[in-house]
Amino acid sequence: MIVLRTILIVTFSMACVVAAYAADDVSASEKKKILELMEIIGAKNIGRQVSVSFAQQLSYGLKQSQPDIDPQAFKVVAAVTDEELSKHSDELIAKMVPLYAKHFTETDLDALLAFYRSPIGRKTVEAMPALMQESMELAIDESKASVPKIQERVTEKLRADGILKDKK
Repeated sequence: MIVLRTILIVTFSMACVVAAYAADDVSASEKKKILELMEIIGAKNIGRQVSVSFAQQLSYGLKQSQPDIDPQAFKVVAAVTDEELSKHSDELIAKMVPLYAKHFTETDLDALLAFYRSPIGRKTVEAMPALMQESMELAIDESKASVPKIQERVTEKLRADGILKDKK
């Protein structure tokens, strides 16, 4: 849950940071290519995924605070979250254009578009959501397995350095 919360915070923070870059600095040709690239790679779907994840996080919090809550509440959370975040999806996409322009030249964009139009590019777009989900789950599982060892080593180091004193 901490990883999900961090992802959501970073995603929404990105939207704020993006506002610092002027869209006027992006040529019409670059903007067209960036928007096409974002369409091909499913950038608009990212907003939907964030909405679903955010609703799940809110629902989890509700369930924790009110274990006997009516299951209808979760449908309301999902609907309201989706509605509110959908209102800003075009705005977010527009604010992301300068970010792409900052990191990719027009030549880069041409190469990316050629790649994503190719069969392997289309396969990459199709496989990426599942691959990212599975990778995230694997990373979380691996992190959980490491927690006891990390806690043990941190405790040992703090004791050795005299920072942590044993209770008497």
